[in-house]
Amino acid sequence: MPVYPCLYVDLRKLEHNTRVLAAMCHQFGLQLMAVTKGMGGAPDVAAAFLAGGAVALADSRLANLLRLRKAGLQTELWLLRSPGPSDVEQCAAVADGSFHSQWSVLKALAVHAQRFERRHKVYIMVEMGDLREGLLPQDAGDLFMRARQLPNLDVLGLGTNAACFGGIKPTAAMLQELAALASQLERECDCGPLQISAGNSSAALLMNSGGWQGIWTEAMHHVRMGESLLFGWDVYEHKALPGCEQHPCVLRAEVIEVAVKPSVPIGPRGRNAFGQRTEFEDKGWRRRALVAVGRQDLGAGCVKPLAEGVEVIGVTSDHLVLDVEEQPAVQVGSILEFSLDYGALLALSTSKYVKKDFANRSTM
Repeated sequence: MPVYPCLYVDLRKLEHNTRVLAAMCHQFGLQLMAVTKGMGGAPDVAAAFLAGGAVALADSRLANLLRLRKAGLQTELWLLRSPGPSDVEQCAAVADGSFHSQWSVLKALAVHAQRFERRHKVYIMVEMGDLREGLLPQDAGDLFMRARQLPNLDVLGLGTNAACFGGIKPTAAMLQELAALASQLERECDCGPLQISAGNSSAALLMNSGGWQGIWTEAMHHVRMGESLLFGWDVYEHKALPGCEQHPCVLRAEVIEVAVKPSVPIGPRGRNAFGQRTEFEDKGWRRRALVAVGRQDLGAGCVKPLAEGVEVIGVTSDHLVLDVEEQPAVQVGSILEFSLDYGALLALSTSKYVKKDFANRSTM
């Protein structure tokens, strides 16, 4: 018997989106590193990414990388979030590469890489405006030079990030500055061309808008994409990327109550269960439905019903409250589908209360 709530994942759509975006990247001389953290490091999803043309996999959680390693996937595995001091031993043991901004962590990583007799690849992260990870350019350059002297570390080049914390859009000027820093370091250390890890899914916007052009593009090596593969959209406007499939991942949940009720709560009101004061529009008596999924499953994310005539009114810890006045077909036991935002997908993919249903595996 089916189990709900269920996160339904169409692997064929994910493979298709990867193929489309890998081809786009290739057109600009870039490789695609697929990010699996949005799906909790699920091996089925990782396999779809690789089948679609990703050259490596990246995840922010070492537990997910270990899961992928045990699944026997034949590709490089990268730790996306810079490891802390407590993580470096496992990072050296499990990951093929990682991204860094701290000297003390790099020194410890080199010690463990030596002990495991492994080479470990490294990018030095440069702060270019989003104000999350990375050092300012002048400091990142110094760290790069010092890191090259550490044993068992292959310092490949520089990396940067955008659109995650500050919502900064990548620009040609930003990446040109990064390319200039790489060129300067090449001259100072008399080394071959450095690789640049040129950002995340937000880079697709620059490519599609015609901004990915100029000498600086020759220095870019790869981009790290997750959200655009999982949703088929650009990360800013949530508009479909050319050729990509929409809604590869949807929530399926069961209706557990249908009743006609007032649209405004009855009686004195204070804060709700999450400490919020909520206003309600008085629409009179309306047909409402409760769905068996809530904040414990969705986190801070949002969902949108795919069926016409269904509207999300609100959500509590265990219930999604819907207006179904315009959709008489909704009854107790009905299974409704919802599109997701990135926050909802992150939460659903890691919730032990949500079944994961991976469909349409590749026959390749």
